[in-house]
Amino acid sequence: MQKLALAVLVTGLFASGTAWAQSFEPPTYNIGVVSNYVFRGISQSNNQPALQGGVEIKHPGGFYAGLWGTTQNIPNSGANLRGDAYAGVAYEGSSGLGFDVGAHAYSNAFVFPGQDRGAFWEAYGRLFFGPASVKWSHDFEHHDDYIEGALRYDIGSGVKLNLHAGHYFLTDPTMGGDYSDGSVGFSRMFGDLDAAIAVTDTTQTPTSKLNDATLVISGDYRF
Repeated sequence: MQKLALAVLVTGLFASGTAWAQSFEPPTYNIGVVSNYVFRGISQSNNQPALQGGVEIKHPGGFYAGLWGTTQNIPNSGANLRGDAYAGVAYEGSSGLGFDVGAHAYSNAFVFPGQDRGAFWEAYGRLFFGPASVKWSHDFEHHDDYIEGALRYDIGSGVKLNLHAGHYFLTDPTMGGDYSDGSVGFSRMFGDLDAAIAVTDTTQTPTSKLNDATLVISGDYRF
């Protein structure tokens, strides 16, 4: 009887797991180009264009996971390609209030021999209500924190106003200390193509061509 009960339990767990896996939505893909790859206000492509793309899976229960990559050109690092992996759970209530929690791993996927890949990961939590959101990310490798707020508001004719403001709390004194960044932009979907334009800037000092105000134009095709 014990063996029979164990067999029934294992079979049930396997069937449940298989059913859960089969209920995933089809993967979605994206590929795009950006005139300047800016991450938290700092150019990661030496103010040059970058090619980007990724894949994501979602479950109706709220779970999601994905891979994302971009070309980059960080001066004096030899890092030419960045690869990310992330996973989390999101929920939105009928009122539009929701949350999103997960983890995000970053890695310089290609560097010259003998150089540090610079991999680290963050845990994040985001609260959102309609078009507005607030997000906190904690870097467990360097013990840094990044807090950001965003607004993505439809102003009509399919055009969205995109506002972003963030503040980086940096523990490494060689990084130049804490700084804030922000951006103002607009975007619009043309079929499966998300076209966007934005102006970004930071308070990081000393000012350089990598953290100064810049115009970013991007196109992201989703399929």
